[in-house]
Amino acid sequence: MMKYDRLYVLSLNKEGVVKDFWTELHQIHLNSNKDSWGWHLCGEGEYSVASLRQALDVGALPIMPVIMKWNKYVPIKVNILIRRIVMDRLPTRVNLSRKGIDIPSIRCLMCDDQLKYNDHVFFQCEIAKQVWHWTLMWLGLPNFDFNNILEAQVGSKACMSDKIRRR
Repeated sequence: MMKYDRLYVLSLNKEGVVKDFWTELHQIHLNSNKDSWGWHLCGEGEYSVASLRQALDVGALPIMPVIMKWNKYVPIKVNILIRRIVMDRLPTRVNLSRKGIDIPSIRCLMCDDQLKYNDHVFFQCEIAKQVWHWTLMWLGLPNFDFNNILEAQVGSKACMSDKIRRR
């Protein structure tokens, strides 16, 4: 008599009996064709990084206002920072306060003017605007008045395409 000690642990159907599993197993017909791998996320059946990226953008990643593309020309930590800004995952005073951490004030430390949201910290605070102005001037780019990360992305793309056209 055979014992199937681990059958219950491995089985998805906890109510099944060995006889039923054996019957189900005998209904499977194997052919003599050569085994092969298939990729069902694209029409051709061939795996590609582009098809995986498209599948992730469309269905697996959290919904964001824009599809984030990694920029291979900047350090990984900058890509991660931008993604965290878009997803509002930085430990700003407001976000820490939302998690129940006692913060004496959720106002901006630099200007004491606004609540410390990502948009304010990186784009709307007067000190952040000065840093942007000096950085863009240093790079020889026109000054923009960004209000959030999405405007900065659109502005940087327009600026770069304009700079390429001028060459």
